[in-house]
Amino acid sequence: MIADQLEHLHPEDLLDWALKRFGRRFAVLTSFQDEGMVILDMALRLDPAVRLMTIDTGCLHPETHRHIDAVRERYGAAIEVLRNLRLGVLGVTVDRLPFLWQFLGYVVPLLMTFSAFALIYKVLPNVRVPLRVALVGALFAGVLWEVAKIGFAFYVGHFARTATVYGSLAGVILLQVWINVGAAITILGAEVASEWQKVSSGGCTAAPR
Repeated sequence: MIADQLEHLHPEDLLDWALKRFGRRFAVLTSFQDEGMVILDMALRLDPAVRLMTIDTGCLHPETHRHIDAVRERYGAAIEVLRNLRLGVLGVTVDRLPFLWQFLGYVVPLLMTFSAFALIYKVLPNVRVPLRVALVGALFAGVLWEVAKIGFAFYVGHFARTATVYGSLAGVILLQVWINVGAAITILGAEVASEWQKVSSGGCTAAPR
């Protein structure tokens, strides 16, 4: 089966297969976040004429528009922008509440990241971690993660020249860099949570599970 053949392919090989199999019917749909920028870079290295698409709800962040312009300038790529999509939520369309959706666009990713880190710091350690301690570490790591995402996306869009050295492997290199950044943020958040627990408990260490 095709699924079995593709299961163990490298991401770049999988993209290459899709481009050759589907041709112009294949398109990269991206919101120009970190992961999407890596996939986009891989696809453009394989086929500079690949179709690129994004959805503009009318409430995109200014950073997203800057990323789109940077991709157009750097790669000379044409980006198909789908507009005037009405996404009904509780009977209210997006274009009637632009400020609310812009606000949620910032807050929801932060809350999701915060919740993920809180779960990691609460469940994974082999000692009992009070919830408030896990929340402190999660708050630090969550904010740092979101700031790093913006900075990394800006770097990739404006300054990264890895393709000059690594060619088609540039996307893989950038992905590895982001994995290392994410690991460092996770460890820093755990350190903050640990130090907070020591300070709040008067220097006592946590009891094992």
